[in-house]
Amino acid sequence: MASYPHVVGEVGILHKWSDGMFVLINEQTSSSGSSTGTNEHYYSNTSSSWEIYTLADIPRERILKMEVEDDLPLPTLREESELMQQYHIQQLSKNLISTAVGHDWVLLYSTNKHGMSLRTLYRNMAEYGDSPVLLFVTDTTLQSFGAVLSCQLKISEHYYGTGESFLFKFQPNEEQAILELKVYRWTGENDFVVKGNPDSLVFGGGEDGRFGLWIDDQFYHGSSYMCKTFKNECLSSKPDFICKGVEVWGFV
Repeated sequence: MASYPHVVGEVGILHKWSDGMFVLINEQTSSSGSSTGTNEHYYSNTSSSWEIYTLADIPRERILKMEVEDDLPLPTLREESELMQQYHIQQLSKNLISTAVGHDWVLLYSTNKHGMSLRTLYRNMAEYGDSPVLLFVTDTTLQSFGAVLSCQLKISEHYYGTGESFLFKFQPNEEQAILELKVYRWTGENDFVVKGNPDSLVFGGGEDGRFGLWIDDQFYHGSSYMCKTFKNECLSSKPDFICKGVEVWGFV
């Protein structure tokens, strides 16, 4: 079931409290008489008449309200992706940085379209500006992974980026026979979010010298290890991989 912070309807607000537990607050118990405003404001103006429900106790029609985001339309891609399928786009769009939500996706760089050159990527980035980007990589075993960043990719003397950035990979869910998105968010242990070198791109790091994701300037060789920045698993099919294709998308 999709995660949804709160759902407002004729029954009130259905809010996830913990795994498998939900709080239902009836709108009529609110002293303000309105369900608008922040969650904190709403709860502070709500009487003590509330109940906790297990997932099994919640009627199906209320559960369906929480699955509404599964039916949200896909974002508009101004060009067709040669690497991403619809399920990649759908799952990634639900986890985007707030400043990227609701914008069209524009292809800023593609190894198939622009050649395998980090220099070309940097040049294209300079025209795009300092806005969020999505890096999507597929290796030769067809494993897909990458990074969502709060800012453009550029040559830098030091690491940069904010805690909104994250690494991700798509992994098989054998029980459901689907590919599911696994997101690795910033841990706060260091600020090694992203670094652009003339000869490589680096995402995440630590004192051990291992990176969450590293790709060379020809977009051919790469590696992925657990790093303190994101506490990620290996993103690729094995720690050292060969790229099949790379795409970088911006949001306009």
